[in-house]
Amino acid sequence: MPTPASSKSCVLMEQPLPGHGASGADDVSSAKTRGSKGNRNVALFVLGLSTLLLAACVVYVKQALDVVKLELQAVRQALPELSEDVSPELSEDDSVPHSKGRRLETRGNIAAYGSATSTAGCVTVDMSAATADLTLTVSGDACNSLRCPACYIISNAHTTWKLILAATSTMKMGVSGAAMGETSTAYTASLVSVLFVNADATDYQLVSDGTTTHLLAPKSHLKSYAYTGASNALYFSSNYFYNGLYTGTGYAGTGATLTGAGVLSVDGAATIAGATEFGGAITAKASSSFNVDFSASSGTFLTPTGAVTIGTGAVTISGAATLSGGTTFSADVASSGTAAIDFSGSSGLCKVANPWIVR
Repeated sequence: MPTPASSKSCVLMEQPLPGHGASGADDVSSAKTRGSKGNRNVALFVLGLSTLLLAACVVYVKQALDVVKLELQAVRQALPELSEDVSPELSEDDSVPHSKGRRLETRGNIAAYGSATSTAGCVTVDMSAATADLTLTVSGDACNSLRCPACYIISNAHTTWKLILAATSTMKMGVSGAAMGETSTAYTASLVSVLFVNADATDYQLVSDGTTTHLLAPKSHLKSYAYTGASNALYFSSNYFYNGLYTGTGYAGTGATLTGAGVLSVDGAATIAGATEFGGAITAKASSSFNVDFSASSGTFLTPTGAVTIGTGAVTISGAATLSGGTTFSADVASSGTAAIDFSGSSGLCKVANPWIVR
């Protein structure tokens, strides 16, 4: 007769438990051993998994830092003025602390403009063999089919041909290719410094935005500014110096010019309040018809000690005239009105022409 289910359960419950009966101690020892090994395996597994996760996190953080570093380098190249404030605790090579906690303005990866790379911080320009002005349209890819950095070193200058930067108000910035004035970027409304360095030891170089020209002396530098609202003009430190001193638009343009050789040309009126000494010839411009008027002065007028020649125009002397030297008349001498001619004060001879006519 089949055994009921309850009876089977009872039978099972009647089996010896570990630790009871003849072999109970051995069963307990075996169970403890298996439990200890299992706990150790679990601990090793958790430790290994934690190590893997930590390593993955380190790799991820390093990659993220590398990306941030590249972005900061791009920003420094695009906006060099920021280079003094980004990561202030490190020097330019990102490894040596700077003594004052600031970064030096540094331009790296310098190359000729015709072989520049995307990370060039400055380009060199050789103008010595130029036969015309060199125009770089910086709103496009004018440096080896890449954007031009805002830094130019003139390795060899030319005193005639200019280096012209065109379209500066929409200049391309950084490796991202964003341009000044571009909406939804950091450059939508921006001001960017443009550095010019003349490394030529002898010749000056003319730099221009196409409208304003500036002279860059040998072994000197010039910082100008491009502005999104400047209509492609470069703002130089002064527009008055270009192979001399220029005011207004220079001579013949309602202004004045003092050339490098010291020649002064003035369009408008000139007022000189102090004593003036002339060391060279004074001449009037050909075909000019200006007046020389000293009538407002009550002072004396002395001529040079050499011969004085009065031109063919009429000469009027309104006051008394004293002639202390020999006087020779080579043309008619006439009087008008009732003026008397009196030689009575002389004890010398009076000679007249032959015939002498007395009326």
